Formats: sequence, structure tokens, C-alpha cells
Amino acid sequence: MDLKERLFALRDESYQQFSKKLIPTEARIIGVRIPDQRKLAKEIMKEDPLFFLEHVENDYMEQTMIEGFVIGMVKVPKEQRKVYIDRFIPKITNWSVCDGFCSALKEAKKEQSFYWEIVQTYSKQQAPYAQRFAAVMLLCHFVNETYMEESLNMLQTLTNEDYYVKMGVAWAVSKFFIKMPHAMWGFLKENHLDDWTHNKAISKCMDSLQIDAEMKRQLKKLKRA
Repeated sequence: MDLKERLFALRDESYQQFSKKLIPTEARIIGVRIPDQRKLAKEIMKEDPLFFLEHVENDYMEQTMIEGFVIGMVKVPKEQRKVYIDRFIPKITNWSVCDGFCSALKEAKKEQSFYWEIVQTYSKQQAPYAQRFAAVMLLCHFVNETYMEESLNMLQTLTNEDYYVKMGVAWAVSKFFIKMPHAMWGFLKENHLDDWTHNKAISKCMDSLQIDAEMKRQLKKLKRA
């Protein structure tokens, strides 16, 4: 069976309806759960992943998601992976594929400077999912002291008004705060984020179980009217 046939064999109509509500911008959903998609990606890795990446079809969201998983896993030099990344990002049409792809690029943890250049490139594009990709890559792979200042500066340049871009920026800011709260107070007090994104970032910080009650009281004072 080809990938599409394998996916339809795993289709769950109730999950399809759930996914359509969760990802309202995407109509091309078969209804296959993420763990099953990851299993299919691992099966492709045992077959011929390079052939798959050259001939993959993107008729449905799950095909694209699995392509992203395979790009993250395939054993190639980082320069070749970048070719696949650059080919893939224009295919992203929803937050789920974007975030799944970012989490799959585990090599970024070890190759920080190489991937930083990639993230910078996409942060400068205006397309919403290029900017969402930049924000989610930061929160997945760059929440550390080395890249904190540069990451926060970059997040303030992601000004596309798309809801999923703004949510990605807020999520990333909260991740930095949760990891390094004392170093982040200055940023939360003075930043160039729009009011909605600033307030959403604070709300996401306050939702964390890792932040104590006193810190949450102080965070609440930083919300903009």
C-alpha cells in the first residue's frame, strides 16, 4: 500500500471531526491520530525515506505531517536536511503541521548555530507560517541563556497579525519565562509586543504549574489595559 492507502486504513471518523474543530483552517484531514502517523513515519524510515521525500504527495494534512516527521529523522548531512526544510515550509498550512515539524527537527539542539541561521531567515519572511515556524523553533530548541536575548529580539519582529503567529510568539515568551523567570522580568516590563500578544504571554506564564502564587500575582500586575 502507498502512504495514502495506509492512512485511510487507519482513519478514525470521530478523530477526524475532532481534528477539524481543533484545526479549523485545514479541510484536508483524513483523521489519523498522531501516534499512528509517527509509526508510519518510522515504517518509511525502514523502507526508502529518500525516495519518499522526492515523491511524497500532499493531498491530505497527514501526508504532509508525515513528510515533516521523516525530514526530522532521515539520516542526511545537515546541509541536505536544510534543502528538505526549505522545500517543506511553503507546504505548511496549519499550526499542527508547523508545530509537529518543529518538534521533529531534534538536530537543532546539537547544531544550534546552523539552525539559528535557518530560523533567522524565516523570521524575516511575512508569510504567517514562516513566522510561526520561527517562533515555535525558538521555544522548542533555543530556550537557553546563550540564545535568550537574540530570541526575544527576534520574537518582537514577528509582527504578522495572523492569530497563530501571535499565539506562537506568546507561547515562546512564556517558555523563556518559565525556564528563566528572573532573567525575564525586564523583558515583560518593557517589550515591543502588541498588547494582545503581551497579555497572552503573561496568561500562558500564569497557567504554568512551575510558577508560584506570588510570582503569578506579580505577573498579573504587568498586564496591559
